[in-house]
Amino acid sequence: MAEVMKVKKPSIKIHSWMASLAWPLFFVFTKITGKAPFITRETAKSARSKYYYSSEKIKKLGFQFRSIDECIDFTVGFLK
Repeated sequence: MAEVMKVKKPSIKIHSWMASLAWPLFFVFTKITGKAPFITRETAKSARSKYYYSSEKIKKLGFQFRSIDECIDFTVGFLK
C-alpha cells in the first residue's frame, strides 16, 4: 500500500505483546487529555487473536475475488 500511495513504508514492527503493554498507557493518557485512545484493551486483544474465515460458500455461488493488487489500487484511488 505504501508503494501505491508513494509514502514511506512502516519501519518498526509492532508485536502483539507490545500492544498489551501499550494499552494501559493509552488509557491513562486518555484520562489526562480527554482524547480517544489509539489502542484499547479490545484492540490489543484483537491484535493477539487469530481469525480464520472460509470463502467456499460464496465461491459456490459464482463470486470471484479481486487480486490483492487490484484491491489496493481501488482503495487508494477511492481514498484520494
